[in-house]
Amino acid sequence: MLDGNALIWQAITPLPVSVRLNFIDPTGSCALTPPEVRERYRDLISNSAVVVWKSTSNGICGLRAGVDEVAWMVAAIEGIELYFQRPAKGLGCVVLRVRAKDMPAEWAVLASRFDDGLLIWFRDLCKLLSEMIPCQLIEKDEGYDV
Repeated sequence: MLDGNALIWQAITPLPVSVRLNFIDPTGSCALTPPEVRERYRDLISNSAVVVWKSTSNGICGLRAGVDEVAWMVAAIEGIELYFQRPAKGLGCVVLRVRAKDMPAEWAVLASRFDDGLLIWFRDLCKLLSEMIPCQLIEKDEGYDV
């Protein structure tokens, strides 16, 4: 959805319990997130839904869930990567990374365990991100967590 403030906004289900965003600031805030994203989230979202957003006026996109947020400059994004390991000795995991120029390759969203439902949830999130950000999408099955 695009509103008068040039903000594309798509809310999806609440963040699953075993999933978290990778934020640097202990408050969960990201310096790149425009104030209007926080205001709109506070005004419209009551269930900690994950929001994928893109500001066309300043070229920034990101995710917000509850008080946690991550954001990137759209022009710097080189790709979206989804990796997963199925459980064996460990619990497995699902990891979404956004590769961006001049930024460390850190994960953006992490599930500390694997299950098929979480993988579907992550694939839906990747689909939304890739619709907003024209870039390469890579999915890699890392096998079993041994």
